[in-house]
This record gives sequence, C-alpha cells and structure tokens, in this order.
Amino acid sequence: WLFVWNQNLVEEAVRLHEFSRESIFTVGAPVYDPWFEITPALNRGQFCGQSGLNPAVPFILFLGSSPTITELDVELIKALMTHLEKIDADKRPSILIRPHPYNPFDMTVFENDWVKVFPKQGGRPDMDDTRQTYFESLYYSAVVIGVNTTGFLDAAIVDKPCVTLMDEQMREGQGAHFNYLIDADYIEIARERTDIFQIIDRVLGGVDIKMENRRRFVRQFMRPNGVDISASQIMANAILAVGHGRKPQDWKAEIHE
Repeated sequence: WLFVWNQNLVEEAVRLHEFSRESIFTVGAPVYDPWFEITPALNRGQFCGQSGLNPAVPFILFLGSSPTITELDVELIKALMTHLEKIDADKRPSILIRPHPYNPFDMTVFENDWVKVFPKQGGRPDMDDTRQTYFESLYYSAVVIGVNTTGFLDAAIVDKPCVTLMDEQMREGQGAHFNYLIDADYIEIARERTDIFQIIDRVLGGVDIKMENRRRFVRQFMRPNGVDISASQIMANAILAVGHGRKPQDWKAEIHE
C-alpha cells in the first residue's frame, strides 16, 4: 500500500511511479494537523506589542522563501515598501516580515516605524512555542504575501487571503509543487507589480474573492476525508486495518475496536 496526502499525489504516483490506483490510499496531510487545532495565546494588541507593530492599523504578513527555491524575496519587499510609503502615515498598513530560517539575508535592514521583522531570524514552526508565534502572525494578519513558500498552505488553513507576484522575474522560482497551489486558484496572482498593489488594496478593503477556493483547497489538499478529521488518526487506523488483514479504507472500523 502507498499512503498519500491527496488526489494530486495519487495521479503522480500512477503517472510517475507506476503504482496501481487500487494500491493507493489517500489519508490527508498529517504534518498539518497541528494547524487545525491551535488557537491564539495572545490577543491582537499583545501580539502587536511583542512584534513592534502598530495595533491601530492592519498588517501585511510577508513570508520568506527558502533560498533554494528563490532569492527574490528582497525584490518584492522593496517594491511593496516603495508602494506603501506613498500612503498617508495614519492610513498606511504595516508590514511584518517573517524571514525563512535558512535565508542568510538580514531582513532587519528594512525595519522602520511601520516595517518589522519578527522573529528576527525567522524560525522553524515545527515546535509548540515557535509554531504558536507563527500562528499568531498568520491569525492577526490581514493578507499574506510571498514568492513561493509552503507558508501559503499554513495561511490557507488559517483562512487568510494569499497574494503572489508572477511576473517574468518571479516565475523562475515558482515551479514544482507550487503549481498545485496555482491550479487550485486560491492565491491572488499579479502578473505585473502594479497589479499586486491593486490586489492588496482590494483585499485590505475587505474584498476577498478567493475565499471559497481557499477553503476548498484546504479540504481537498490536506483533509480530503473531512476537514474535522485528523489525518494522523486516519493514517494510524489505516495502518492498523492493514495489520488486521483489512484494507486501509476500513480505517473507521479501528475506531470501534
């Protein structure tokens, strides 16, 4: 048996690895289970105080990409700052930059009254304390922006609008499995830099046209057996079902034994 997250990977397994469909079982994405269970530990005012943000205005969360994926984060941040600095200070949204933990560029060079880097060196969100900080960054943000990052999956679970720029320069770092996210049509895509500013302004104004696509993506990509059912539990019970001589599709029977 081959266990995979979703139907996308079923198709890859059949096409690329010559598995038979009958030997593949879709369990969902266990690694993302914590994001469905976590809740804020700080209120918005407390989080803004911790990160240095002005709590009176919304903030844009910029999620950094791995340098092995793209090195164009800096270019997009510069363009975003150039656009926002033209807005009156009392109406200007803040920017919270979360660097990728493996990116060597020191993002703190961008900090000013309305641009903050938090945590300063990023942080791997795979432990309870670091995940909590990351979650609150997502939870209290108004919109999430990036080039190519798995953070778009985290943002989708937290139900936040996502925006990326796919001009000729950025597209070089937006291949591989990022195409699944694009095909799901839940990320707002700007083809020109002027377009991304219009999208951001619209989203900050409360117009979220990709909401239903985003929620559908979460159901199909990470929890195809039910958004309220732990993928880890399904996988564990499916393994037990196979061990008891049944098919993994009989995972529900293990709950009652």
